[in-house]
Amino acid sequence: MRKDNKYYINFLLNEIRLAFVENKFILLFATLIFVIPMFLGYYFHDAFSSFLDPMINSFKDQVTSGEIKLETGGIFLNNVKVALSLYYLAIFLGIFAIALLAYNGLFIGYYASGSNLLSFSILVLPHGILELPGIIIAGAAGFTLLIFCILFIKDIILNFMNSTDNSINNIIELIKNSYNKNFRKLVQSFILLAVSVLMILIAAVIEANLTLSIAKTIFDFLH
Repeated sequence: MRKDNKYYINFLLNEIRLAFVENKFILLFATLIFVIPMFLGYYFHDAFSSFLDPMINSFKDQVTSGEIKLETGGIFLNNVKVALSLYYLAIFLGIFAIALLAYNGLFIGYYASGSNLLSFSILVLPHGILELPGIIIAGAAGFTLLIFCILFIKDIILNFMNSTDNSINNIIELIKNSYNKNFRKLVQSFILLAVSVLMILIAAVIEANLTLSIAKTIFDFLH
């Protein structure tokens, strides 16, 4: 491999690392928004049955009818829609993204509570170890995008208030300066989203092609 290729790879890996390190509290927040409802759904199953049972039945019907296909493409598209929704919905002050992230956690916890925990874990862990963090990271990417939007608008307003030049050219310059100042946060939101999509893609490949084989091997071993 040529030296310049190594440089770009190292640069990319470092940017990915920084995106996670510099947004660690956002990632922690997204994790809590997902995990807390998951435990609530598991331990307070009866409280959510009237709300979630129709959705679980609808999900099963979609699988049975072929609307959701249990193959790599179908699984990936279904999950990446969730990831992209978490990303762009976050710009609405994060409210809808928080609700969607919490719902997904609640759904998984509730679904697990109605199953044998060992069997559920064996069937979910092979792909879930990537898929679930991928969904959480997508939520964090959305919240990072929201922070970019807030900082971008805040800087424009503050600089405009402190400026005596109200011309269009100056306003355009203020917008450019604010964009350049906060551009890194926008890029980091893209990086987190890209990592999320990659994890979801790998998880879809595993779920469609390997999960059942792995689960069968484990079940045979245990019995």
